[in-house]
Amino acid sequence: MFAQNAIFFGPDSVGPINGNNMCIINTHFPKKQALLKNWGKWFSPSYGVRNIIRTALLLPWPWFPGFLYGHTTTNLLRSTMKEVWAREGEVLDATCRCRFRQQTNVNQWLFKYWQLASGNFVPLPYNFSHCYHVKDTVGDACRDILNGSHRTICVNDTAKTQNFEVLARQVRETFEQRLPGKSKYEL
Repeated sequence: MFAQNAIFFGPDSVGPINGNNMCIINTHFPKKQALLKNWGKWFSPSYGVRNIIRTALLLPWPWFPGFLYGHTTTNLLRSTMKEVWAREGEVLDATCRCRFRQQTNVNQWLFKYWQLASGNFVPLPYNFSHCYHVKDTVGDACRDILNGSHRTICVNDTAKTQNFEVLARQVRETFEQRLPGKSKYEL
């Protein structure tokens, strides 16, 4: 899914890393050319009104301020990864050499953003995937798992997650109820 977004630089955020990603993207992809080339992908009705408005409101900026990202699955092309490594190998290598995340690093979203800026993606509906940031309940996540509301999900614990073991058990039991049999890929 494509939607422009402003990057948040708050405490404990990945804002600096996303900023580094966007510096690289803006170096390689002029926004106006990308817009003209991929207008239909930028404003696909499948994104929902909210995300289309978000993108439209950020059009006046002559550079990409950021992309909306979901903490869910990302489809990456091997060709994109090879291209980014060929063009930005020093930055990627420096990131790989860090044992712990540094503010000067980039992350895997650089590859996703590269695909978005180049128009090398297929628009998906905004509700294709969803991330649940768990604090003290997993009710919404369990309800949506049972309903099959999304094709993919991420149930993500946070620094504010309480009773992790209890909540994790509830999610496992919900998945067992929804998907009682093993898939052909499981042992």
